[in-house]
Amino acid sequence: MADQVNAPTLGFIGFGNMAQAMAKGLVEAGALPGTRIYATAAHFDKLQASTAALGAHACEDARGVVKASDFVVVAVKPHLVASVLEPVRDALAAPGKAVISVAAGCGFDFYEGVLAPGTHHLSTIPNTPIAVGAGVVACEQRHSLSEGELAAFEDLFGQVALIEWVDGKLLSTASAIAGCGPAFAAMFLEALGDAGVKHGLP
Repeated sequence: MADQVNAPTLGFIGFGNMAQAMAKGLVEAGALPGTRIYATAAHFDKLQASTAALGAHACEDARGVVKASDFVVVAVKPHLVASVLEPVRDALAAPGKAVISVAAGCGFDFYEGVLAPGTHHLSTIPNTPIAVGAGVVACEQRHSLSEGELAAFEDLFGQVALIEWVDGKLLSTASAIAGCGPAFAAMFLEALGDAGVKHGLP
């Protein structure tokens, strides 16, 4: 059980399948209470239902998420990242804020062009088994987090995932393997069971 009193606050800009898997994993593992999680998404009524299930906070816009959060997770489709972050560009550069991206294909150089100079950021790709504390998070070796932020990130997400550091040019490859691997594993495990039954195993 983590020290929840001193745990960071975590905000999600976008609260689709991956963001919800991350939040669910953290809450159910006892790594972070839902009360320290904030989220915003395009459909507020759906967002309210999703956050309520975790005891988290639904925010009407990205500004609310950034204001409340130490770590801000960018979890929208890659083509939306720049436009979604523009209104909070300056706020994200404030002391005590760090951006964690889970948007595929958006690496360090991309964020250097989108975020305000001096913004602390890290590009990652998690996979959905993080929802049950068995995830993998591929992280780009090049980042601008402080030592303290990096330690806090690893301490938090290390409770629900194996954290692997890779060169930026390998991030997409690592994320494809980590992201698709569980689905292929589920398929062949199911096929093994079906084959056993077909040939007479109870």
